Amino acid sequence: QRHWRRRPCKPIKFCFECTLNFMDISEEQQQDFGVLLKQGAEGRVFVSTFVGRKCVIKERFSKKYRHPVLDSKLTLKRLNAEARCMTKARRLGVPTPVLYAVDPLPHTLTFEY
Repeated sequence: QRHWRRRPCKPIKFCFECTLNFMDISEEQQQDFGVLLKQGAEGRVFVSTFVGRKCVIKERFSKKYRHPVLDSKLTLKRLNAEARCMTKARRLGVPTPVLYAVDPLPHTLTFEY
């Protein structure tokens, strides 16, 4: 019989003085990405242009029920994972749209249209 020892968890440190409240951004302050095509639970999809080419911009928005620092970290991790998966799938021969840009600050992916 094996006895598994649990590693002690590292405490999560939050700096409440340094955090910005991304939840309270009004509609006027949000960045304009183009024409809204679709909105789901995880994000919004826009049709726009990128360096003169028609493109699709996928924006992952923040969840109001999460702490802003945690939400930003989770969203960024998922954004990078999606970009890696799309790039890897394309390299393996799966027909996927070309990834033009990953913007970590507004949490957006820009694909060919």
